[in-house]
Amino acid sequence: MPYAKGTQVSIDNSRSELKRVIYNNGGANFQYAESEDRAMVMFMKENRMIRFVVMFLAPDDIMFVKTPSGRRTRTKEAAYKEYEAEQRRRWRSLILSIKAKFEIVESGIASFETEFMPYILLPNKQTVAETVAPLIEEAYNTKKMPRIELLPR
Repeated sequence: MPYAKGTQVSIDNSRSELKRVIYNNGGANFQYAESEDRAMVMFMKENRMIRFVVMFLAPDDIMFVKTPSGRRTRTKEAAYKEYEAEQRRRWRSLILSIKAKFEIVESGIASFETEFMPYILLPNKQTVAETVAPLIEEAYNTKKMPRIELLPR
């Protein structure tokens, strides 16, 4: 069963909790933006801008429209309730992930830089993960190390 399935915690409450978690762990400059298909959370810590993106499925995605057995179609209202529930669940999952990262750093298992590295925003407005993922894919596809030019100019 997915983490936080069935949560009734509102997105607003989750966002407020996430802001507290970030500030309580030395983060600053909490920022939040939302569009139809995603939400973005950013904050500063240790002179690094960190960006997390939560992707949302479309309200008419089959996951919401069909019942779990897939045999029946939900009403529009029921499908939208399922959509909202999934958004709430994803926010709870994001909080869990970020809390765990701070705990790993606090426990000395990994440094802040190492634990949050994929989410560090680079000057080209991409995260480290967005920049490096294609290089990893290339390395596995070609069985050769790619030329590493991390910051396109």
